[in-house]
Parts: sequence; structure tokens; C-alpha cells
Amino acid sequence: MENNKKLTNRRQEREEAFTLVFERMFKDDDSEEVFDSAVEARDASIGEFTKLLTNGVYDNLEAIDELIEKNLKGWSKSRISRVVLTLMRIATFEIMFVEDVPTSVSINESVEPVSYTHLRAHETKA
Repeated sequence: MENNKKLTNRRQEREEAFTLVFERMFKDDDSEEVFDSAVEARDASIGEFTKLLTNGVYDNLEAIDELIEKNLKGWSKSRISRVVLTLMRIATFEIMFVEDVPTSVSINESVEPVSYTHLRAHETKA
């Protein structure tokens, strides 16, 4: 299914990939079905980088999760929220497999949404 919106930068594509990777955690659908339903349900824009990240995470999920679990200190994967796990999976995929994205960018792009959400939560309590 095609849509008319265009994503203008990789940050926007990462945001869409986050949503799609997260959604796929709850469905047995393959990536194409998830893409189609996102376009149909919310007029999502699925760019090439979005597809690379979404497909890449699920095509390499075992290796990505193995690396994440290996580096958890005092935690198990089951204790990590699904939101944080999704961000970690995308960043890990980028670091492992996307050569034209510097590691520092992958880390920053995965930490920023969590930091923003955390700061906004504290603003509303003040």
C-alpha cells in the first residue's frame, strides 16, 4: 500500500521504525503486513531507512537480543520495558549492521526519546 507523505530525515524514519518494531512485538505479521497496516491505519510514511531498520531488527533479532542480553549487568531481558527494548534493538542493529551511521549517532538517537519522555514526566509532576 502506498502513501503520499514523505519522511524528510533519518530521525523521522527512526521514529517510524520504532513504532513499527514495537507494533510487531505484539503481532505475528511479517514486516510487509505491518507496513501495510500502518499506512492504512494512520497514513504512516514508510521510507527506505524505516524499512532497513524494521526489517533489519527482525531479520537479525536473535543476534541482536543475544548481544543485548550478554551486556546486561544485573538485569534480564524480561525486566526491560518493551519501549526500552525496542530502542535498544534498533540502536544495536544500527551499530552492528549500518556502516554509514556512526555509533555515537545510533546511541544518541536511542537515548533521546527516553530522556525526553523522562523529562516531560517530571515536568508534569512539578
